[in-house]
Amino acid sequence: MTRFFSLLFALLSVTPLAAQESVTVRTDVDYRAVALRIIEDFAEPRYGAFWTRTQAQRAAWDAFCAADPSEEDFGRLTAQFVETVNAWAAIEILRYGLFPKTFAMSASPIGPSARTMSPAVCRSFCPKTTY
Repeated sequence: MTRFFSLLFALLSVTPLAAQESVTVRTDVDYRAVALRIIEDFAEPRYGAFWTRTQAQRAAWDAFCAADPSEEDFGRLTAQFVETVNAWAAIEILRYGLFPKTFAMSASPIGPSARTMSPAVCRSFCPKTTY
């Protein structure tokens, strides 16, 4: 059994070397144009959508904190929270790459996690002078 794993390890160690021999570097690519296209067609629209969603979420928080707790305000707040998280997910790849170190929702920089979001928890985020 040990011989089998040794042979398998040796085979898998050599395989990337063989794959690298067939890689060709393209010299006819305008990398500046590619970078500008990524910025203009991918990054800017997604960051714009994220900005819009965060402003809508801020308005929902202001409405939630300014009035007495109601299911309507809490529903609006949770809907905006979901929209903001979705907008964040669209640009997260630009900051963290394809596979972030943690997949925990609680690590979200946007607000409380979806598991702990309740009217009482959300109310605790409001400034004390508003209620």
